[in-house]
Amino acid sequence: MKRKIYWRRGIIKTISMLFIVSFFILTIGVLVDPANANKEEQIIEVVVAKNDTLWAIAKKHGNNQMDIRKFIYEIKELNQIDATIYPGQVLYIPLP
Repeated sequence: MKRKIYWRRGIIKTISMLFIVSFFILTIGVLVDPANANKEEQIIEVVVAKNDTLWAIAKKHGNNQMDIRKFIYEIKELNQIDATIYPGQVLYIPLP
């Protein structure tokens, strides 16, 4: 009887440890994201001209398959700016 109890406890501990180890391996795999590890983002510099808008710059340097609003958001995040741009200002534009 005692052997059966010890045997069940051993199985429960083993299954628990396997679950915990599997969880950590999956979590690390998701956080590392090896698909994007070697992918370098290419960035170009654009000097803002008079009467330029973020929309016009994004439309000129983006592609037709990307939502232009998302591309504008990426430009603003990369440059740490709000919607206001000025002539002569240098913007970094990620290439899609």
